Amino acid sequence: MKAHGLPYPRLLTEAHEMDLDWVFRSVRAEYWARSRSRADMQRAMDNSRNFGIVLDLPEGPRQVAYARVITDGLVLVYLFDLVVDPDFRGRGYGRWLLERILEAPDLRRVNTWMLATRDAQGLYTRYGFKTLVEEEPLMVRLQQRPDWEMPAKPPGNTGSSNP
Repeated sequence: MKAHGLPYPRLLTEAHEMDLDWVFRSVRAEYWARSRSRADMQRAMDNSRNFGIVLDLPEGPRQVAYARVITDGLVLVYLFDLVVDPDFRGRGYGRWLLERILEAPDLRRVNTWMLATRDAQGLYTRYGFKTLVEEEPLMVRLQQRPDWEMPAKPPGNTGSSNP
């Protein structure tokens, strides 16, 4: 991927590799994180798997995208804070980063992915995410794992949690 004469993106996967000032400014500029403090953002990063894109530009390396996930590594991944620098939007970096996250070896087999967005459904639906309820920002991506089956209901179980 050499977008519009720019160098191939370099994937970052550790919080200490990120340009923390850029991440904080970029995430805080978005509607979902305007009130997030730097300390809260740092705590969120410390408790998440972090992903970023750096471009090695002639003037030096520049971070242009960031996202983070939380997961149990088996059942659920929740994607947060996917942002692309406004100067680099529309060049495929958001898609490239999302693809790297979805393909991460330790996340690839997780069958339920969730996120919330009010304005990027078009990006996520390309990758199998679906809106759960119309007019709501929550989206989910379910993938069938060949090694995992839902246990059958015991006889007489109606599915209700009430006796």
